[in-house]
Amino acid sequence: ITLTGKLDLNANIVDAASISVSGTSNLGANVTTSGTQTYTGAVTLSDDITLTTTNSNVTFSDTVDSDAALTKRDLTLTLGSGAATFSGIVGTTSLADMTLNSSATFNAAVTADNLTIAANKTATVKAAVTIASNIALSGSSTLAVLNASTMTIAGTITDTGTGNTITVNDSDASAAPDEVTFSGTVAADTLTVGSATTAGQADRKSTRLNSSHLVIS
Repeated sequence: ITLTGKLDLNANIVDAASISVSGTSNLGANVTTSGTQTYTGAVTLSDDITLTTTNSNVTFSDTVDSDAALTKRDLTLTLGSGAATFSGIVGTTSLADMTLNSSATFNAAVTADNLTIAANKTATVKAAVTIASNIALSGSSTLAVLNASTMTIAGTITDTGTGNTITVNDSDASAAPDEVTFSGTVAADTLTVGSATTAGQADRKSTRLNSSHLVIS
């Protein structure tokens, strides 16, 4: 399905090969495709939405928002071995629960009530993350912070299962690293700041850090 212009979706799309929308999208129903999903314009969620693919990527080139502050919406991504890429701000009008059953990269700020990273998946964040409640690590999941400037991760990070990892790396390998501030309680099995090739700087403002393995490179 290729749409030139706007998408106003009020009924589920099931078993489509792929979908590509050149304009804005108002998603009021779920979308299931065997192939990729591409949303070029701004996306508004007017219901709790699940996007599903068969091991294929989903791309958001603009913002993703709930339709109103009093009706925060859930967004669930189930993409198999595919991944999601968000280029614009997510949650200027805050989302409710974001569930990543597949890996995702956020290139701009994220605001939601909860962010859940499923087992064996990675959420890569590159700007401020404001989570009102919990960022949930679910078992061998990773919160990867790759910052180009000073940023804050706000929300309680919870550690369920084993092998959960938080990494902090500055995207500029040739300059002093910008600071990442964790303003809530942080729990993970491993917290790694910096790497062999990229420096990192982290500051914890909360009262507790739970980590069985702390690595500072």
